[in-house]
Amino acid sequence: MKGHHTVPQFSVSLDRPHHRANPNRYVQARYTNPTIVFDGYKTMSTKDHEHFRRNSVPLSTFVCIKEDIKIPFSQQHYFGLRENKTELINLLSIYFTSSGVNVIKFTEDADVEIVRTAIDMASSSNTSIAVIADDTDIAVLLLYHWKTNMSDVFLRQECSGVTWSMKESQKQIREIKEHLLFIHAFTGCDTTSSIFDEGKTRIINVLKSSPRLQDASKVLTSPTSE
Repeated sequence: MKGHHTVPQFSVSLDRPHHRANPNRYVQARYTNPTIVFDGYKTMSTKDHEHFRRNSVPLSTFVCIKEDIKIPFSQQHYFGLRENKTELINLLSIYFTSSGVNVIKFTEDADVEIVRTAIDMASSSNTSIAVIADDTDIAVLLLYHWKTNMSDVFLRQECSGVTWSMKESQKQIREIKEHLLFIHAFTGCDTTSSIFDEGKTRIINVLKSSPRLQDASKVLTSPTSE
């Protein structure tokens, strides 16, 4: 019919264990002894403004989500509201916990805690550690904090299907490792906007040839800096 518009919908299938979209089936089929970590959205964060700038989606209305309820928005629109994210996280947390999966919920952004946990496990274990995340902040933090006396940490990025090793990646970042956090923040991350028309490669090349920029990086990333 002319002018007809179908509203995008999605639902969460929790009560059908053999359904292809069942979250527990998805997790258990892919990972051994998984721990699921959820970000928190109860408080304002320094990342909020940058997330809003990147997404630029209209705010949704609050939906009290239940099992198999049809959400009358696209996922992008639905998650444009902080309260909707919290609703879904609460529902999934109860569901996964009741299914025997370890769940950790944070009140704020969980990136640092995810990396700290992975690094602590790699420091005390003889087996490799796998982190499943698509967040660039997590990738940079893992690269920066991993050391050669640790077990390898593998980062699996599900959106791209790429898995890479922190141990192997060290060879490619040897020259700039001590400046990684500075480069990431200076060229745009979840907390800071990028420099217009200047990519990370350009900044890396400038930093390699500029002792003054290297000194600035050391000052800004020093634990004693205020």
